[in-house]
Amino acid sequence: MPKLNETFDATQYEVKQVFEPLPAGWYNVAVTGSDTFLTKSGTECLKLELTVLDGEHANRKLWENLNLWHTNPTAVQIAQQTLAAICTSINRTRIQDTEELHGQPLQAKVSVDTDPTYGVRNSIKGWRAADGKVTPIQSAQPATSSAPEAQPAAKATPPWLKRG
Repeated sequence: MPKLNETFDATQYEVKQVFEPLPAGWYNVAVTGSDTFLTKSGTECLKLELTVLDGEHANRKLWENLNLWHTNPTAVQIAQQTLAAICTSINRTRIQDTEELHGQPLQAKVSVDTDPTYGVRNSIKGWRAADGKVTPIQSAQPATSSAPEAQPAAKATPPWLKRG
C-alpha cells in the first residue's frame, strides 16, 4: 500500500459540491479557457471552457468540443459552423488564436441531454450575441475600387490550425 509523505488532513480542504446539469435555457457566458486534446479515435479536438457570467448559476462551467481536425468531413463542418456562430456572436469574423475568444460575453442555449456513457449532462445547442440578437454570418465581399488590390502580407498559420 502506498504511504503518503505526510499526514493528509481532509479538514483543511473544501469538499467540492456535486453539480447537477444546468436547467435548459439561454445563459450569459464567456469563453474562459481553450485547449486541445486527443479523442478516442486519435484526432485532435479543440475544447472551449465557458463560464456562466451571472444569475443563480454564475461561475458554473460548460464545455464545447469542436472537431476541427477530424477525419469525418461532416464533423469538421459542424465544428466550423459552431466556431463561426461563436465568433459572430462576439462580433469577430476572423481569429488567429482561440485566446481572441476569451472573456468576450455571449449567450449559449443550453439543453439537458442523456448520454448513454455519461448520463444526464448539458450540451450547447445555439449561440447568440450578449444582447440576445442572432448575428448572421456575413460572407466576405471584395471591395470595389479602381486602385489595384493590395496583396495581403503572408501570415503564419496559427498553431491551433496546424493540426493534421
